[in-house]
Amino acid sequence: MTDHITLTGTIGTEPELRKVGAGNTIDRLTFRLASSERRQNRDGEWEDVHTNWYSVTAFGKLANNASEALDKGQRVILTGKQRVTTFERSDGSTGNGIEVIASHVGRDLAYAQRPKPQQIETPSASEPEPAGAQPAWANLADAKVEPTF
Repeated sequence: MTDHITLTGTIGTEPELRKVGAGNTIDRLTFRLASSERRQNRDGEWEDVHTNWYSVTAFGKLANNASEALDKGQRVILTGKQRVTTFERSDGSTGNGIEVIASHVGRDLAYAQRPKPQQIETPSASEPEPAGAQPAWANLADAKVEPTF
């Protein structure tokens, strides 16, 4: 039986894209995801109570697209298949980990920050646009949006 899971959290390691499979033909992206539970304490301040760590893997086109769109520290939302794995530590003890094989990954827009209008260069009305020039809004697709925490 496969468990499907949806998570929101912060990318805790730099996403790493590698070629795997026969002849190194398949893209595989891996990163760690931290998902924290937040509560208000008695003083009314928010605090992180517990953090779960997940190993996330994506394959193929999703891996390739996500490697270009995601960075360490960004908030994401993802869905995929959950697997519980067992591993052995260097001291000989064993532990359990949770791996998620992602089927969908995207930025969590609840924490995104839009670029300010003054950051977008617009041509003045008195200057004619050069032939083949793109409108100012076309540059928004390339704008990096930094998360706020």
